Amino acid sequence: KQVGSKREQSETELRHSLRKLRDHRTKMQTTVDDSSTDHHTMVKKNALNKVREIEDELDKTLQDPPEERTAKLQKLQERLVSKSRVETAPDTVKTPTISTIVRHREE
Repeated sequence: KQVGSKREQSETELRHSLRKLRDHRTKMQTTVDDSSTDHHTMVKKNALNKVREIEDELDKTLQDPPEERTAKLQKLQERLVSKSRVETAPDTVKTPTISTIVRHREE
């Protein structure tokens, strides 16, 4: 019974977070000029569309039966975590500095 109540509490918190995310995305979308073809505007549009897709997927998952819901939520979480780690990975290629370029020329 306690596991069920923890699950219900987690899902309630998740639904609340989903509502907040949807409200925030909607507000952000009103600031994006639909007629603009500027690079930054296009990036924002694409990001907002991806967020909407994730919202829809999460919303559908929360309507699934509990036995399917847990596995789908875990897969969604893994997908989101792995993508964010790749995007925030530090740059491993070191750009030569002026001092190293000068040293190479002197040698």
